Amino acid sequence: MYLHVGGDISLPLEEIFCIVDLRNIARLPINQAFIKRAQEDRNLRRVGDGEDMKSMILSTHSVYLSPISSATLRRRIQDHSWLE
Repeated sequence: MYLHVGGDISLPLEEIFCIVDLRNIARLPINQAFIKRAQEDRNLRRVGDGEDMKSMILSTHSVYLSPISSATLRRRIQDHSWLE
């Protein structure tokens, strides 16, 4: 099963190991350093065109910043009907 995380990006669920509310963690220095390091390592992917990123998705391959809230992503995982 795949999870649509915004834009034209869908990720296999088995590759996702964490989805967090970016607005709650972005202010902490250690999280800012993590995001900066992912960007420097070219592992950071911004989904969509806007600047209002609401969630961070950690996958086995990359870190994604998404404009879709973590609550919405959680509901999409729990409710398979959006795939049909």
